[in-house]
Amino acid sequence: MPYSEPSRAKWFYLLKTSLKTAKYNGFNTVDTIKSVLDYAQDPTHKIDRVVFDAIEDSGASDYYIDPDNDPANIRKAKGKTIRLTLVCPAPLDSTKLESDPTGPDVDSTGKNVETNSPLP
Repeated sequence: MPYSEPSRAKWFYLLKTSLKTAKYNGFNTVDTIKSVLDYAQDPTHKIDRVVFDAIEDSGASDYYIDPDNDPANIRKAKGKTIRLTLVCPAPLDSTKLESDPTGPDVDSTGKNVETNSPLP
């Protein structure tokens, strides 16, 4: 792989592999993230930003969104910001790497989600 520092490749591995099976408190972590992002994109909720963070907790049994992986609790914004804190049970493994995805970023239905992006 063409990475001198594999942080990006480790992150893609986490997103494409590790998180797919992550469950905590009866909730799938990927479904929790998607639910919160869907909520934030609904203009009636008046959310201006979603802030992502990740912390390590060696006592965690799996990856989850703090505090309890329950989308209903996480969607409770403080002001116009929702903070998603991903709790990781261990550092990302530098031997588990994934190449950058190719093509457009699509949602679960195959719709290109970059079409309305304000980013160049």
